[in-house]
Amino acid sequence: GGAYLPRANADKERLSLVGRFLLKSVLDDHPTGPGPSSFLLEFLSGAHETRAFRDSHPTYALQLLASADPVCAQSWSNLLRLTDDELAATMLALGDFDDALPD
Repeated sequence: GGAYLPRANADKERLSLVGRFLLKSVLDDHPTGPGPSSFLLEFLSGAHETRAFRDSHPTYALQLLASADPVCAQSWSNLLRLTDDELAATMLALGDFDDALPD
């Protein structure tokens, strides 16, 4: 298993930003949940790309999202369960997710 520690060559600016985020959440009495999200810890350790986007476990990224935003993760999960016809009926397009993409 791996430990959730920043990798040796972690960007000090990013680490500082994470520390500031956590400090602000404490000062504002705004809970961040049971701790930083799994994705944040994996990102800082450099493991996010190899774990979150594995072909052998395609829903792992949704599990990481659920730890930060369960409602959003459920919405995406629901979309993944749609048949091709049901998905076409939603009329979703790539441009709905990124304004830089064509409709």
